[in-house]
Amino acid sequence: MKIEAISPLLTTLILHYAYHCRAEVAVYGACFNPNPSEGENAYHCHFDSTECIEGEEWLNPMETKAKGYKCTCDADYNDNVYIAACYSMVTHQVSCAPDNSQCESSDMILGTRLNSDNIVSDECGPGDSPYDNGTVSCGKQCKCNFHYAQGAKVELETSLYGRCYKPNDKVNSYCAVKKATCSPGESYSGPYDKFADSRPKCTCEKTKTGACMKQNGDFSHCAIAADSCATDQTYLKVAELKAADYDIDCTLCEDSDAPSKCWNNRKFRMGGTKHQSCKWIGVKPSRRKNHCQRAYIKKQCPSTCGICCADDPDPFFKVLNGTKKGCNYLNKKKRIDTFCKKPLIKSSCPQKCNFCVETSDDDDD
Repeated sequence: MKIEAISPLLTTLILHYAYHCRAEVAVYGACFNPNPSEGENAYHCHFDSTECIEGEEWLNPMETKAKGYKCTCDADYNDNVYIAACYSMVTHQVSCAPDNSQCESSDMILGTRLNSDNIVSDECGPGDSPYDNGTVSCGKQCKCNFHYAQGAKVELETSLYGRCYKPNDKVNSYCAVKKATCSPGESYSGPYDKFADSRPKCTCEKTKTGACMKQNGDFSHCAIAADSCATDQTYLKVAELKAADYDIDCTLCEDSDAPSKCWNNRKFRMGGTKHQSCKWIGVKPSRRKNHCQRAYIKKQCPSTCGICCADDPDPFFKVLNGTKKGCNYLNKKKRIDTFCKKPLIKSSCPQKCNFCVETSDDDDD
């Protein structure tokens, strides 16, 4: 796409923007019910506002976070974005699709909130056995990262997405969520259509999204649609983002098979529970023994789980003058003695704080 084909505002953003190449994952909003009935959820995580029903209002990702809600497409099963469920009248099995329109024509559409009224344990996640007893379940919903579990385990990166492509250039297609994700002149093939089905499967870590840009041209966040941007931001679709040479690769989720970094993810919360971080897991050897058996927790908390040991390279804590510092600030005994007493810093700077965990330490208290 040529810059001339983009609006004047987008052209201004392009000319004023330069950023180092990096991978980013999308953030998500929710459909909010201000007056839920007893036992009814106050919100449901979705890709965009088209999934909200009568009486609900759309919260963009920033508004969702401000209300204390969490919507993801990561290894956290409970807070994953809902997608559509389709029931095959031929195989009598449930399949998942990005939205209702992408179910196969012969399928019964079960909607985008299958079993959303079920109680799902915070412990439900990758590798667990799926079950559904009618009111309590695990793995029996259609989520952004998790297909409705048909086998023996709940598995990551199993929901499928479609592809955007130019009719005269089908070689250079890319994985996408829906037709609205594509740019003018591009066609869309759903995950079960002939075109997308004949190519490598589009799972969430391969599925591209657009991005929201601030007025000054700075990148804000990856998003599925414009309604996930703030009112003063501009939305770029996938092709626009690439053509504008922002050097940012936006996807629905991280690649769970990518090599793990050796430092803990400070933002990780097990099961979405506010206090159950890598730091919390590492406080007691018994917690490490119990929780570090899970592959996705090992990936998020490699230092805590004794997989490898490295200090977080990013600044994340403040000193007395208010400036942000990182682990490399702990280069004097007095600083180490002062700051390594704090659990978050000790967990995030295990080398500087002499807190590297050996797997043999994971004995019961």
